[in-house]
Amino acid sequence: MGKLKILVLFAFLIFITLLLGFLGFSRLEMSSSLSILPKNEPAVKELKMVKRLSTEEGIILCILELKPEINGMIFENKQAIEEIKNLVQVLESRKSVKNVDSILEASKLEVRGFSISYRKYLESNPKEILKDPFYVGNIISKDGRTTAVVIHLKESDQELIKELKNLKLKKLSKSNHRSACSGL
Repeated sequence: MGKLKILVLFAFLIFITLLLGFLGFSRLEMSSSLSILPKNEPAVKELKMVKRLSTEEGIILCILELKPEINGMIFENKQAIEEIKNLVQVLESRKSVKNVDSILEASKLEVRGFSISYRKYLESNPKEILKDPFYVGNIISKDGRTTAVVIHLKESDQELIKELKNLKLKKLSKSNHRSACSGL
């Protein structure tokens, strides 16, 4: 009789363990968040870098950086601003381009009471853009020497991609800035 009690108790414990294990694992949620991994993990750093460098589909990112021998900031350089204006104008005339974001449209919003107004940084005080966290790190670097032109496409445009590649190669020799495009 003692062996039977032990056997029944053992079977009951196995049943309870299996039942709790099944219920526990069926409700177990796995988090794929990077925040639970160590910050100094090399794989996490590389994944964050790849996410930062790659763009989503339908977006072309053109980076323009003043050459090291040119002093100042990109918005102080008239030739660079003219080239950005020309590039934006050409891009906006394309049917395949939905819109183009650049430092040319960067504006400071001002709220006074119930009225909201804005003024473009390049038309008033361009250096103020470097204090705006919305633009710094997105379309202009902290030091003001590098800017981005973000091209949002309605549809794929292979001709535009070829033009951007050719434009980049032609401009490098006679321009005062370097350029690179991603998402091509």
